[in-house]
Amino acid sequence: MRKLARFIRARLSRVIFAWLAITIVTSSVLVGLAFTTYVLAGGEFRWKAHQGEAFVANRLEANWDDHEARSDFIKAISKELGFQVILTAPDGKVLDRAGPTDCHKRNYPVEIYRGNELLGVATICDPSLKGKTGFLLTLLFFTLVLWGGSGLVASRIARPLRNLTQAAEAFGGGDLQARAPALDDESELAQLSDAFNGMATQIGAQIEEHRALLAEVSHELRTPLGHLQLLVELLRTDGDNQKHLDGIAVEVDAIDFLVDQLLARSRLEFDMERAEVLEPVDLAVAAVESLDLDIELLEVIDAAPIPGDAMLLHSALTNVLRNAQIHGEGVVAFRVSKSNGHVLFEIDDAGLGRADDLELLIAPFTRGDSDSTGLGLGLALVRRIVDAHGGELLIKDRESGVTVGFRLPTVD
Repeated sequence: MRKLARFIRARLSRVIFAWLAITIVTSSVLVGLAFTTYVLAGGEFRWKAHQGEAFVANRLEANWDDHEARSDFIKAISKELGFQVILTAPDGKVLDRAGPTDCHKRNYPVEIYRGNELLGVATICDPSLKGKTGFLLTLLFFTLVLWGGSGLVASRIARPLRNLTQAAEAFGGGDLQARAPALDDESELAQLSDAFNGMATQIGAQIEEHRALLAEVSHELRTPLGHLQLLVELLRTDGDNQKHLDGIAVEVDAIDFLVDQLLARSRLEFDMERAEVLEPVDLAVAAVESLDLDIELLEVIDAAPIPGDAMLLHSALTNVLRNAQIHGEGVVAFRVSKSNGHVLFEIDDAGLGRADDLELLIAPFTRGDSDSTGLGLGLALVRRIVDAHGGELLIKDRESGVTVGFRLPTVD
């Protein structure tokens, strides 16, 4: 019994089939019991049968002594109803009979009394009556038909789950394109399939992005590390140490910038941003100084405290400034202002590029032709940081150059 239970529970279709089968069989048994106890053994059917027996007994008692009238009555019953009627004396002697002679169904004896005297017995048999056996066989037939149909229903219900299981196993095995077949309804199974497909698409995109990031990191770190190795060798053999030390500092800054981008991206991936009250001017000054830009480029029009993660916002500002240096031929101005409950950071470059060109660079791992270093995360990373802070990335054309920046909500 335990093995059977484990076998059934191993598949949802078997569980559904088993419960449908139990429901059908239980319903059939209850219907059979109700029919047997109420229809055959009691209730309206039995009440009408008693009425018929009383009618037959009264008519036969009234015509008992008139043999011709008595015979005509039982013949009329046989002719009108198709019954077999056998009239016998109290000692069992057959007095008269009418109707079919081969009735082997259940007999219904009707005793005929005159006062307390038993005159005889009229035994009635209905050849067309199928009885309990026929009813039970019919009930069993329909039960088996419904049971077989329940198997098809169970299989159809469980099929989407089987497909979903196969897709999940394939996805877990490394097939990032594996998806569950879409369902054309609004059932819970359709919602589950859509949720799985959406999750698989998102996870697949993240994995592909991580693969691209790993390839980019490997490539980009190789260049400054190679330069560092060369500079170290030159330090050992060349007397101009200051020049080579300056070169080492540049390469270290490049590696530091790459690591900064990676750390910022990781914090966003794992929702590790720390909310604190920050001064926009302090953020702007720190970004300018980290890139050794002229502090005179910074213009503070108005400002108010903003909530956010200092490291992420510093990374966003340095990325925009670095983008202006590399792609925009230098930073022309850096403005901090306040408008409608938001603080605006705007950086003007001196390049000839258009805002449409910068929109293309927002895609992850996309770099401009002049970008010799970096992971191609610049503006894509800035957009993610700004979105995480409830802000908006801004890119607009000017007569000579492009303005890139973002707006962030102030502290309530």
